[in-house]
Parts: sequence; C-alpha cells; structure tokens
Amino acid sequence: MSSACRASRWGDLERRVRAEGLVDFTVERRGDNPDLYVVTLIEPLARNAAALGRDVGGGTTRRSAAVQAMRTGEAIITKPIALIEGTENVQGALLFLPVYAPGFPQTDAAERERALRGWVYASLRVDELLANIGAATDGQIEYEVFDAVVGAPPAAIFAAGGRVAFGDADWHAGAPAGAAFTASATGRSMAAPGCSGCGRRRFSTRAAIAGWRGSFSAAACW
Repeated sequence: MSSACRASRWGDLERRVRAEGLVDFTVERRGDNPDLYVVTLIEPLARNAAALGRDVGGGTTRRSAAVQAMRTGEAIITKPIALIEGTENVQGALLFLPVYAPGFPQTDAAERERALRGWVYASLRVDELLANIGAATDGQIEYEVFDAVVGAPPAAIFAAGGRVAFGDADWHAGAPAGAAFTASATGRSMAAPGCSGCGRRRFSTRAAIAGWRGSFSAAACW
C-alpha cells in the first residue's frame, strides 16, 4: 500500500504508522513535489522492508503511472524500471490501483484526486512470471515479451532461453497498432490482433511453436 500525503504533513504520516506498530518507520523526503506517495504497508515484510517509507512518487516514471491511475480510476502499469527486491535492485514494473475514501464522488479526475487515499501496488518481475512457461509446454514454445506504448518502438523485456530469433517474414515489430499477425501449420491458421490504438501501455508477446511455420503475436493493454 502506498499512501498519499502532503509533503508538509509527512511528520503526521510517520507518527501514525509508527503508532500502528512499525516503530522504525521513516518517510523518505527528497525532491520538491507537493505530494508524497509513501509505502506504508508491504508484504512479505521481511523480504521487502527496505521499501517501507519510500516515496514511489519520487521518480518520474512511477509518479506518472500513479497519477494516471488516480485520475482514471484504473489499474496502470509502469514501463520497465528497477525494483527493490530484498537488498537488491531487479528489473520489473509496478502496477498501481487507486484506493478512494468511501462516500466521496468519483465521477471525474478532479473528484477522484480529492477522494484519493492511496494505491494498492504490486511489483511485477517479468522474469519470474514467465520463466516457467517453456517448461509447461515441454520446451516446444520459444517466446519473447515486449513493452511498448502505441506509436513507439517495442522494447524487449524477456526472452526465453536468452534470445529468440525470428525472421522478418514472420515478425514485423513496426507493424501498425491493430495489425493481425498470423502463423500457419498444416491445415491451420492463427491470428492475434495487436493493440487497437487505445494509446495505453501494452505487453506484446511473440512466439514460435515447434512444427509451425512462422510465429504469432498477442498484445495485452494496460
């Protein structure tokens, strides 16, 4: 959980969380943003204690995603960033889901901002999420995952086995949003649409299946 508070009221937040049992809780104070987005609850605590008190709004990427979630009322995921994992920094992304005070109207962005209490957020490690897909398919699928915003070149964030080699005839990373990618096998075909131009962040996957000619792609938007 990340709680929103005015930068001028950080002391009140610190005292409240300490009174709830986290006696060593300390709010990170850096930058000149008028609002802080402070990590006040996290599980498992033993593994992630270093993240407590951190201002997740202190970086441009994280703050942008948190603000977008607050204003839209939707879950928003960041682009790939460094995450605190125990005592290490690892690559991943953060997903923010806004939490609003009960009884407050939330019909537009301004009302949602006034009603905001904070965010439930989750650290996503793409390597851990996807590492065992190959084993589940007996090694018959090779795949890569890309991150992109519509209109921007996709960036590879995971490749099974380190790298998957696809020919240009099978994959066109610069294809327009909404284009269909197809793969064919004996008597079969498969098509998966890309992002339909919504302008939001997407994870795109391309894969090659043993015995198939070509590759196919799918995209999920955030």
